[in-house]
Amino acid sequence: MSIEFRSDQISTGRRDRLVRRRLSLWDAEPPKHPRLMELYRYWESLRPEGLIPARTEFDILKLRAVMGTTCVIDVDCPDPQDYLVRLYGTSLTLPNDMSNRTLKNMDFSDEYREMLAEDYFSAREIGVPLYHEVAALINYSMHTYARLILPFAGDHRNVNQLIVCSVHQDFPDLVKLLD
Repeated sequence: MSIEFRSDQISTGRRDRLVRRRLSLWDAEPPKHPRLMELYRYWESLRPEGLIPARTEFDILKLRAVMGTTCVIDVDCPDPQDYLVRLYGTSLTLPNDMSNRTLKNMDFSDEYREMLAEDYFSAREIGVPLYHEVAALINYSMHTYARLILPFAGDHRNVNQLIVCSVHQDFPDLVKLLD
């Protein structure tokens, strides 16, 4: 899969429209959500030698503030559409519980699933956290959120699992792009 990185990516489908902006975690500007930055800094603290932390090293209680909007994704498969969403945050405002489903079996538009597949694939391949700001019109309902994708590797080298944390945040400039 070839991934092209742009600062803003807009996709439109029959019932869904979305735009996402990837931000660098290393730059102070623009400011990122403080709760997600705390999780990122904690993830960084688990890798003093620069290796990717194993999921077993991550204290799940650190997720308490975002537990309801956190997903755990198994990314062992070569095709991102086959990634298994092991745990789906129950208070996400998206449709239904998607736990124990692959991306291709989720009740989202092709555009939304493709966005998730691209972002999860990128995090798996590069082995570093990704931060996005997202505005998505899904089933005619607007959702805006900041998202942090944290990669984990049981062998400290090959990513096999992601923890994806989202928090509601308004992005009027991204919403305006969807008009």
